[in-house]
Amino acid sequence: MRVTDVPQAPVFVVALFCGKTKPASAEDYLRQLVTELNQLQSTGIVLSGIQVKIRVRAIIADTPARAFIKGVISHNGYDSCLKCTEHTVYDQITHRMHFSGVDAPKRIAKEFKEGKYKRHRINTTPLTVLDYFDIIDDVPTTDRLHLIDLGVMRYLMRSWKKAHEQHYELAHEMLLKFVRDYATLYGESFISSNVHNLKHVYDDVAVPEGRCETPTSEPFGAVWSRPEPLDGSRSRSEPTAPTAQTAPTTPSVLTAPTGFNCRLTAPDGSDGSNGFGRL
Repeated sequence: MRVTDVPQAPVFVVALFCGKTKPASAEDYLRQLVTELNQLQSTGIVLSGIQVKIRVRAIIADTPARAFIKGVISHNGYDSCLKCTEHTVYDQITHRMHFSGVDAPKRIAKEFKEGKYKRHRINTTPLTVLDYFDIIDDVPTTDRLHLIDLGVMRYLMRSWKKAHEQHYELAHEMLLKFVRDYATLYGESFISSNVHNLKHVYDDVAVPEGRCETPTSEPFGAVWSRPEPLDGSRSRSEPTAPTAQTAPTTPSVLTAPTGFNCRLTAPDGSDGSNGFGRL
């Protein structure tokens, strides 16, 4: 569990499932937890003499775990999207299931609980009786690590790297469109050198002799890197490390199959002035 409005607070364990195999059902896995959460949400807890309300803000889980705790079909099934009613299609050539549109109606928690999504919901789950919890909206699917950093973006980068020259040209056109649209979306004044240079990626990598696979100045910067003296006494004749664009830090990842974000509020509705704020 993580306290959402106290970012410095570490993730902490509130329950563990023990067995020789994974739990057989969400009922076995979550029933006791849901019962206790409902009790806490009803009565609250007392911290340093202050009565604090508790609300479950969200349940964070990876793709297989989300399907398991909600009792729905797996992510490659026909009616598998957790957020909308878009159906998958089987491609006879690639033998892959894929989604074919973006305009399907969104799912509604009330209809989920009433069992109206018969091809989507295949098992029961205690989450349908978790108080103040929307089983559609409060189980987010936008996991940055798997959806973007190690998901779509990694796939695209690998595909571009292995692509034939015609695919490089397509990627070039897409990057040009991205730079043009960037100005429209964020303003021309935000077209920095980094954004502008995306239009030149094609020239650096799509050459017959393969100038370089993944251009980066990082290894060279590492050679020159050395701590700067605190008194600023480095000689002018000494080389300084070249400026290099470094990779973003790795986002934190919950190792448990599911994680809960909770919010606590004092009776007066304050969000931190009393020293506790929202969780």
